[in-house]
This record gives sequence, C-alpha cells and structure tokens, in this order.
Amino acid sequence: MCAVVLSIFLIAPVSLLAVCDPQFGSQTDMGVIDCAEIDEASGIAASRLNPNVYWVHNDSGDPNRIFAVNGQGQCLGVFYIDGFAARDWEDIAVGPGPVDGVNYIYIGNIGDNYAQYQYKYVARIPEPLVDENQNAVTQTLYGAETIVLELPDQKRDTETVMVDPWNRDLYLVSKRESNVNVYRAAWPQATNGVPITMELVTTLTVGWLVGGDISPSGNQILIKHGSYVYHWCRAAGQTVGDALSVAPTIVPYVPEQQGEAICWTADESGYYTLSEGHDEHMFFYPSLADTVIPEVDIADPAPGGMYETTNSDLTVIGTACDNVGVEKVTFEMTGATACSGLCDTVEAVLVPEGSDWRYMDNGSDQGTAWREPSFDDSSWPGGTAELGYGDGDETTVVSYGGDAGNKYITTYFRRVFQLESAEPYAVPLALRVRRDDGVVVYLNGEEVFRDSMPSGEITYLTAATVSVQGEEEEIYQSATIDGALLTAGVNVIAVEIHQFSGGSSDISFNLSLGLPGGDLNWSTPQVVLQPGVTTVKVTAEDLAGNKESEQIDVHFIVEDSDGDGLMDEWEETYFGGLQNDGGLDSDQDGHTDLQEYYAGTVPTNSASVLRIPDVTVNGDGLTVKWQSSEGRTYNLLRSSDLTKGFVPIAVALAATPPQNSYTDNNVPGPSSYYMIQLEGWE
Repeated sequence: MCAVVLSIFLIAPVSLLAVCDPQFGSQTDMGVIDCAEIDEASGIAASRLNPNVYWVHNDSGDPNRIFAVNGQGQCLGVFYIDGFAARDWEDIAVGPGPVDGVNYIYIGNIGDNYAQYQYKYVARIPEPLVDENQNAVTQTLYGAETIVLELPDQKRDTETVMVDPWNRDLYLVSKRESNVNVYRAAWPQATNGVPITMELVTTLTVGWLVGGDISPSGNQILIKHGSYVYHWCRAAGQTVGDALSVAPTIVPYVPEQQGEAICWTADESGYYTLSEGHDEHMFFYPSLADTVIPEVDIADPAPGGMYETTNSDLTVIGTACDNVGVEKVTFEMTGATACSGLCDTVEAVLVPEGSDWRYMDNGSDQGTAWREPSFDDSSWPGGTAELGYGDGDETTVVSYGGDAGNKYITTYFRRVFQLESAEPYAVPLALRVRRDDGVVVYLNGEEVFRDSMPSGEITYLTAATVSVQGEEEEIYQSATIDGALLTAGVNVIAVEIHQFSGGSSDISFNLSLGLPGGDLNWSTPQVVLQPGVTTVKVTAEDLAGNKESEQIDVHFIVEDSDGDGLMDEWEETYFGGLQNDGGLDSDQDGHTDLQEYYAGTVPTNSASVLRIPDVTVNGDGLTVKWQSSEGRTYNLLRSSDLTKGFVPIAVALAATPPQNSYTDNNVPGPSSYYMIQLEGWE
C-alpha cells in the first residue's frame, strides 16, 4: 500500500535508466495449434484489442486468410481478407493506423524468393473482436487498405514486417544477404495504389532473417533467424533505424523445424515463436525483466461505492508507487463527463539517458545565445547519447578537430523538449550527468550546474580544472535543480563539455532530467462535471511498461423533479418552467428537446442543432464541419456504400466550440457519406 500524501502537484519517483532488459527464460511449450488449416505458419502477431489472442497466417500457396488462436493454440476463427491477394504472405504485425485508438492488422505480401517482383504489398485492416475462449468462426473482413511499396535499390526477398507504435512508420527487412537491409515507409502511407519508394535506413550486422516484431511499448525489437533470435534495445526518442544500427543481443531460442514466426505478447511479458508444419507447437519465452505491477490509490474522494455530489467542480487526488519507479500517471474520464482519450498525462522523465541531442563540434566560439530556447540549432548535427570520442563506447562520435595533440577545448550540446503544462514540474528536479572532463549545464538559459570547472565566466577556451580518468569517467554526477525554470511550451537544456587540455584523449557526455524520487503524489486537473455518473480512471505506469489502474464513480446530481430527463435548471433557462416531456421538438428542427439537452444545443433555436452543414474540398481530402458544444465528445463515421453501413474514421473527438472540423485525407471513392455521432448517446 502506498503512503497517502495529499498534494496539489504531481511529484513522481524516477529511475533514470531506461528499462530494456534482454533477459528471457527458457522455452515453454504452450500447446499444439489445433487449426488443421495452419500447416505452414509464416507469421504471428499478438492482438492489441483482444486479450490472449494471436493472429497467424500461412506462407505462399494459401488463400487470402488469417487465423485467430489463443496463447494455448486453440483455434478461434478463420478470417478472409476481402480484396487482398495472397501471392506470398510472409509476416504479420499489429499496430496503430489511421484512426487514433484503433488497432490494425498489417499483412505482408512481401515474399520474393527469386527477386523478380517490383512491388510489395501490405494490407492494413482494423482488428475484429475475438474472444479467447470462443468456438472457431469463419468470417470475411471488408475494408482492407493496400499499401504498395517499392525498395529503393533493387528487387529483394523480404520476410519481416514491423510497425512502429510510436509514429506508425512501416518497416520491411530483407532476407537473403549476410548483412540485410532495413527499409522504412514513413507515416502516413498512401493507400491510393501509387507505389511508395521506401527509405533504406540501416544495414544490419546479421543476415538471413525471417520475421520480426517491435514491442508494444516501442523500446524493444526482435528479429528472427532460422537458428537465432536477435534482440535490440531502443532508447526514448531513438529511431528504429538508429536502434538497429548496433550489434544485437542473442536471446534464448530452440531451433524449430522451419521456424519463421515470432512476436511479442501484448503485455511484453515475453515472446512466442511458431514453425511451419502440421500440429506445430506454440513456444513461449518469458521476460525476466521487471514484472512488478505499480500500485495506485485514490485518497479523495474516499473510494468505495458511489461518490455523490451536488458540486460540479471535481479534483481527485491520491498516490502511486513502484519498486523501480513510476514513469507517468494518466487520467481518463468516461460517462456523463468524457474526455478525448487521455485527459492528461504527466511524464516523470523529461530527458532520459540516451536521448538525441544537437551538437556543435567545430571548435567555434558560440558565445551565450546558444543557451536560449530561441536559438536556432537546425544547422547543428544530431546524434544519440552517449556522445564523445576516445573511449570506444560512444553511440555518437563527435569531432575534436584535425590535430590530436591540440583538440578543441569545448563541445556544445542542446536538447529541446516541450511541456503542455509546467505546473507539475515546479518542484526540485533530479539531474544526472556523465561528463569527461568538465561540464556546465543550462536550463532555459540559466546556469543550473557546473562540475570540474573554475568559478566565474566560462568561455570556449576555458579548460576543465581536473582530468577525469579511469572509473571516474563512468560516474554520473547528481544535482537538484529548480523546476520553476521550466515553462509551458518549448524548453531547452544546453550543456558544454570542456577538455582539461588540448592533449586530453577523450570526452564523454550523457544526461538525464526528471522528477525526484519518493512516492508519487498526483492530482487530476479540475474538471466541470456534467449531470449524471462520471467514471474517473487513474493509471500508473512504471518504466517497464507495467500498469495498474484505480477508478471512482462520481454522481453529479442535478434535480429533475418532473422525470423527463431534462434538468430543472435547463428547462427554466430555455422554457421558463418545467414542460414534463423531453420528447417534444420545441424549435421544430428535427431533434427532440432531450436530444438537444445531451448535444448541448439550444432547444428554442432551429439553427442550433447537431448536424453537418458543410463539407469542403481540401487538397486531396474533404473537410467536414459541425456545430459543437462544451464538454461533448464526437465520433465521425463514413460510408462509400450505404448498403454496407458506416465505419468510424475518427473517434473521441473533443469539442472545440463553437465548431469542430475534421479533414478526411483517405476518401475512398467518388461518393462519400458522413455521419456525426455524439459519444455516449444511445
């Protein structure tokens, strides 16, 4: 149980080491695949929508179908993909796509054993609902979008499809080389049939790879060889290409008959492998990383039962704690008072170790302007920490000039980050910096830390006061700095590393900045409740991605003495008294007074109504507009064929009164029909 400490601000514990621990247990046999039609499994992916459900497909020669199985191999269904041919399906992935909050299946028609095909095809389709215990069903999935891809160099065989959960970029990995290539199709990927020329982002130090997956958190990558499984860690803010540019770690794997399929579990508790053949087994390798679930407790209002109030203003406060450290706390509201997705998120780590930095390493005098947020560093090179030279452990090697005996004294570093609100961070912040030799750190132009440097003014020729050597080079210096220097919007942390002398052999730099240690005291933003029951959900997440949630139901009571569903105060405002019938349409606009009450429109003004008055052409897309009201949330649906109904293209859109607009850049055909739906209205 966390200690209960009430606070206005959020103060979080933080371990400033990124959690990516490539330690996994030995093989566990989870069961035999009981889908008789799965006889040449080539790809597997964990559902993000359906717990303990996995998507599997066969290799070339099979119809255009995928299979759903649970983690023990039980067959849950066969799903045919309408409109997507099966030439040589080689891999499958699950990740985000065009509609926020919707999980998509990506199917790779990408095999090419003889390097003869110019194009590769990836289908993208929303995940259907599947229960892990259901009897097997047969369905056809409609609405798949096809992404046409072309490699930038030459025709190659590819057997790995991966989707980056951080930014929705799509990756293919070639197969038949000793050092294979990784290609990227950046988001958004066109689905209009026009081929996308992929970007070659890196060449791996390994080859003959047959499948892969990026973890749901985005910070771990697995790619499979016939006899090995390779693992890469990925730092916060690091691209997939940069993460894969280093040598991988080999993790446990017992070679299978012809094992090609591999995927992470949805909770990142380990990975599954699956081989081609009849009656094959699903094998699981558990993660040995941190699996301790954080604790989160609501302190006020007191939990237990329904909290009833006649006060429309609400703030919920409590605590969270974890054995390693709480990374962030998120707040959600559903019911009478809803918000779009995550109402608010407070990150505990502002600048993690291994971040990307801009740097200047040409020996120039940068003066003082470079320390400010307004400074334009777009011409500076960029690289991932650790940065430096001379030790051999640098992720990014910087220059010391042309004379090894007279190296540049000063190298400059900058990192920009943004905050929606600075209020949660107006507390002492924890700074840790690795420096060799001397360092001066600035936050938004103000000096906050210096070490191994003389007092007084520092110039680009000022030498460090000591030569850091041996084990001292590995030690992080810690300090507490003033979080009140942060602002809402753009912030910059600027660092200068100084050599002891021009003949010094090396420099090193890495840094982290975050909230200090201790139990997390959180407070939700104050919200204005709508009449009815609102569920407030608070989720704490640790650095390993473990999550725990607590929620409270709040009933905001407003009197409805005549029982017509319309609050008395609302009726008095618009009608001067109670009318006892929410089914009336007082302004004859086609919407009942009860519908207008929920929509937030005016029941005595026929021009005030929830409708789509305007759809305009906007480049290659269409912009849809509608009148919106404070505190409401909307879903936008589209149909190109009214006989097949409407599908959501944007969900949980928060109101931006007096009008919302949404641009649809994926118009499917010559005719499109749109529907606006008030979330929560049945």
